[in-house]
Amino acid sequence: MNDNIQVLCEQAQSLVQEKNFEQATTVCDKILKNDPKSNFALFNKAFSLQQLEKLEDALKSYELLIQFHSESQDPSAAFYNKGLVHRDLADFAQAEYCFRTVISFHPEDPDSWYMRGDAFDSLDEKILAEACYSHANKLNENHSSNEQKTKDESNNIYEKGKKSINTPFGQIKNEP
Repeated sequence: MNDNIQVLCEQAQSLVQEKNFEQATTVCDKILKNDPKSNFALFNKAFSLQQLEKLEDALKSYELLIQFHSESQDPSAAFYNKGLVHRDLADFAQAEYCFRTVISFHPEDPDSWYMRGDAFDSLDEKILAEACYSHANKLNENHSSNEQKTKDESNNIYEKGKKSINTPFGQIKNEP
């Protein structure tokens, strides 16, 4: 990677962290001019567009990212965020597909199971939704079996619409 691209990547990363998403997309476009298959630029552009609620454009960037993803990188974050975009666009069948794909890579991820249940719930598939919610709660209980939990916490691990969004820097809350 040449020095100019490295500087642009650092700038894009900084802009995303500062939540300056409009400028981040501009910098990512500069990176993509030189490297149209840059996983870093495609992810950050898609994420920034998603945060700006330019959902159709974000979807296109996530699709390119998935198409061009490096074999050495896990595409799960792109599929997860793409599922969130489909959910926001009320395309629940595609959202369910995306979360199912994440589960195929990470079957122990309770967030993906919950979001798949959320998609099923929106599709009026109540039995499938409940099975996914139940499995998400079971996985979460297994992950935190060493921690003390109150009965109320274990009965309802998740609140609808408050799942995390994957970012290049970890997860952030997705408040409705």
